[in-house]
Amino acid sequence: MLRKLPALDVEGPPLSDPRQWQLKVDGMVERPRAYSIQELRELEPAEATMPFVCVEGWDMWVKWKGVKLRRILDDVKPLPGACWLTFYAYSEYTDSLFIDDARDERTMLVYGYEDGDLPAENGGPLRLVVPFKLAYKSVKWLQRISFTDAEELGYWETRGYPPEAGIPEETKMKYSIR
Repeated sequence: MLRKLPALDVEGPPLSDPRQWQLKVDGMVERPRAYSIQELRELEPAEATMPFVCVEGWDMWVKWKGVKLRRILDDVKPLPGACWLTFYAYSEYTDSLFIDDARDERTMLVYGYEDGDLPAENGGPLRLVVPFKLAYKSVKWLQRISFTDAEELGYWETRGYPPEAGIPEETKMKYSIR
């Protein structure tokens, strides 16, 4: 089993100052807004040690710290008909989640990893973590979330990966993932 989260990505970490970083939340919402990393850290923190499963065949337990995504949904108030969220990284990387998956208590926006800040090579200053989906759904270097009425295929889905990103049954059993 791995002991450290591998630094796997499409383009490498963006060269940006975390103090200038912000998360924009827009689309089909009553209150579009932007959050600084400091504003996210001031929200009620959530900590969880959860399985992280890669499509490449490795998996591990990871301790994350951040904010539950449903807290952001409550803040921006999705409009009726907004049933998908599209997540945008600093690069061309995107992915989407059904709103029920976004509201799941395990889905988090994380800024902390193993008792420290989330390293840039692992998605810092902020990444999405969806522990009940394969890791390609857990978008690194998150800069924007847009609420829509239709699913938008992400980076890997447009290259043939399944949009549902289901974790193999034997791995679900290993970690008791529902």
